[in-house]
Amino acid sequence: MMVFMTAQLPLPVTMDPVAVSVGLAVSLMENDHGGEVYIRGQLCDVWDAEDTAARRWAAVKLVRLGAASQEQIAAESPSDKHEQKELVTSRKVLESL
Repeated sequence: MMVFMTAQLPLPVTMDPVAVSVGLAVSLMENDHGGEVYIRGQLCDVWDAEDTAARRWAAVKLVRLGAASQEQIAAESPSDKHEQKELVTSRKVLESL
């Protein structure tokens, strides 16, 4: 029995044209209604605008997967721009332990 692999191109990073690229394979889309995370074009996480716990959990999952760093997520996330310095500082503290 012979097995053949297809030569399919990788999926686009996002299916949403307004999404922002975070790293090589991740895109993030946030608006007044909530947000979405795509990994290689696959919708992986969604959250409502008021659900900060789900939003932060999506960011934690991206960091644990190695798909994006804390700094990349904070730099591209509209509502976390003010938290970017705190994330960089906390990462330095964690690395020094």
